[in-house]
Amino acid sequence: MSFLLAIGGASLALALQASGPQVNIETDEVAAVDTCIQQVPENSEELSREEMKAFIACIFQQTAMQMDSQLPIKIDETSTLVAVSASGPQFNYTYVLDVTASELPKGAAASIESGTRQDVCANPDMVSTMENGGAFFYRWLDRSGTPIHTALFSSC
Repeated sequence: MSFLLAIGGASLALALQASGPQVNIETDEVAAVDTCIQQVPENSEELSREEMKAFIACIFQQTAMQMDSQLPIKIDETSTLVAVSASGPQFNYTYVLDVTASELPKGAAASIESGTRQDVCANPDMVSTMENGGAFFYRWLDRSGTPIHTALFSSC
């Protein structure tokens, strides 16, 4: 079971990653793993791909519930994380940028996605989770709620 605790911890750690600077969001890793470990078959040394995806989905759901009560949280001077959720083994982030879509320079959406992909792919926990069937979805809105861009990362 020790491999499950390591994977659970990694999944939780990666779920806390947001593009941009680190923010302090409190979560209870042990509670999330304890809840999700019940889905793991007894005496299982290695999980199948589907079992792993179910485990990741559970960790993501538990993490999103824990984070939700702490949002919104300012990430930097222009970005606020306003919502997180889980859709199966996909962790979803929604950010509001303190601009209007019309104020953004041409190519800004591509730059946002590129920078976020770099952050995701530089994080070993996030890469490991994607290799095990997890994914990360990012949505950026302007201050009026107009969509700026979305990106789904399921591999690097």
